[in-house]
Amino acid sequence: MATLGSAFNQFVQQVGGFTSAAQALSQTFNVFAGHAQALTQALSAMPRQLTIQGTHQVNVVINGAEVLSRLTPEIQQMVVGEVKTQLGRTFKEVMPDAGVTLT
Repeated sequence: MATLGSAFNQFVQQVGGFTSAAQALSQTFNVFAGHAQALTQALSAMPRQLTIQGTHQVNVVINGAEVLSRLTPEIQQMVVGEVKTQLGRTFKEVMPDAGVTLT
């Protein structure tokens, strides 16, 4: 009986140690749950869409002589004709006293 009693006492001590470890683990999980909840709330508060509004400007500079030299003769005549027409119109409407006539 003494061996059974000492075995039982040893078992009770081991269970007591397990209970203490289980309580510490439980407290750790509770702390972790609090942090996880805070993280969940922070992630929920983050925007799911980001809208950016603005304007931009693109400037393209083309070397006219280089472009014209690479055009086919038909397109080159069309471009030159349209440029002359627009320049003539500009001189006529904006600077009529200049007396410039493009032909």
